[in-house]
Amino acid sequence: MKNDADRMETNLAVLCHLGGLMGLLFFPGNVIVPLVIWLWKKEKYPGLDKHGIEVINFHLTLTIYIVISALLVLVIIGLPMVIAFLVFGIVVSIKGALMAGDGNCYNYPLTMPFIR
Repeated sequence: MKNDADRMETNLAVLCHLGGLMGLLFFPGNVIVPLVIWLWKKEKYPGLDKHGIEVINFHLTLTIYIVISALLVLVIIGLPMVIAFLVFGIVVSIKGALMAGDGNCYNYPLTMPFIR
């Protein structure tokens, strides 16, 4: 049975992963929302530190992939790539949130380690 602090840490980790989906509503939200959650609570909940780093690194990487794909729209291949990266981002963010809800940390694929 989890105590209140463990449940709060788990809930914040899930929120951090799902916060990356805010980029669908406003562009830098995919990085800003997890960054704010991570910076705000990483000292109080040490388990949140790894989740926050993973999410921020993934969404920074995803942003780079989408920007490069958007530039490639001029040569036709960019639009399918943008769509593919958006769908990929949604799927792995949800998978990360589900794993965080189970108490596990998800290592996002294709991620560049900006923050260590």
